[in-house]
Amino acid sequence: ESSDRFDYGDALPGDDQGRSVGEALLCPTRIYVPAARAALGKYDIKAMAHITGGGFYENFPRCLPDGLGARFDASLWSKPAIFSFLQDNGRIADAEMFRTFNMGVGYMMVVDGAVARQMESDGYFGEHDAVVVGEIVATDAKGEARVEVEFSTQ
Repeated sequence: ESSDRFDYGDALPGDDQGRSVGEALLCPTRIYVPAARAALGKYDIKAMAHITGGGFYENFPRCLPDGLGARFDASLWSKPAIFSFLQDNGRIADAEMFRTFNMGVGYMMVVDGAVARQMESDGYFGEHDAVVVGEIVATDAKGEARVEVEFSTQ
């Protein structure tokens, strides 16, 4: 449900940490260096991407060679409440949200399926709050069209 007004101190609906809108907006970014270093020292990482301004569509294709794209399933991870709040109150389409924000996925690593399973069984996923979010696919598309996101209603 959308309202026309909100205040910094208003409770953020659905936030599992009980934060206000302002606290969630000012929450510092997570630092991914420790997780990246841990993975690089142990696993065959094919590519990495820091998902920042530009979201999924601009950031991720930069780490892939021509002929490859990505298909993401947004139901595979928990989207932080601040994104739902912004989308509902700003009346922003799913594609624009994923074009602008990281939607809770700040860093991605490309690995083979067997490596992902090994990372999970080794406890890397739990230790670094990581999940599989999609797959690499062959494509003739160029630019942003190389990325597909299956939106969820979470």
